[in-house]
Amino acid sequence: MVGNWINGGWGAFLTGANTLAAILKNTGPDSEVPDPVREAVAKIWKVYIYMPITDMFGPIPYSQVGSGEDAILYDSQESIYADFMKSLADTTAVLNSNLSQGTTFADGDIIFEGDLAKWLKFGNSLRLRVAMRVSKVDAGKAQSEAEAAANAPGGLMIDNADNAFMKP
Repeated sequence: MVGNWINGGWGAFLTGANTLAAILKNTGPDSEVPDPVREAVAKIWKVYIYMPITDMFGPIPYSQVGSGEDAILYDSQESIYADFMKSLADTTAVLNSNLSQGTTFADGDIIFEGDLAKWLKFGNSLRLRVAMRVSKVDAGKAQSEAEAAANAPGGLMIDNADNAFMKP
């Protein structure tokens, strides 16, 4: 391992996490112009970027990222995963209730071009992944979350057409 590679990855993650915190602040219920759909998409992306980092490092800065403080506390992996489960349940419900909008903010979405149905599938699939990650720690919670994800409206990602990737 090369130390600078790890440090570079950590720094890039924190930069992205701070940017995402700003997006969540500007789309959330306390913002000047709340946008629950964009907030839901940002929360799904938050789970996606935080999951591998907490899996690699364990406790990480999470709940206080973007607070503007110089020193922030590290959250336990248990609390982070609990928030992942709650957040994904909430965000997929928001997306499901707004599917009639069809494609929104297509110009700003370089992953799914604003297709809320694809974001919903992605959110449900991440919820299943989170459930699998906690299955050895809390089998009951994992089972209920996995079943909820598998049976959720919108379905799961099942083929390559569903992949989430940034188009250059």
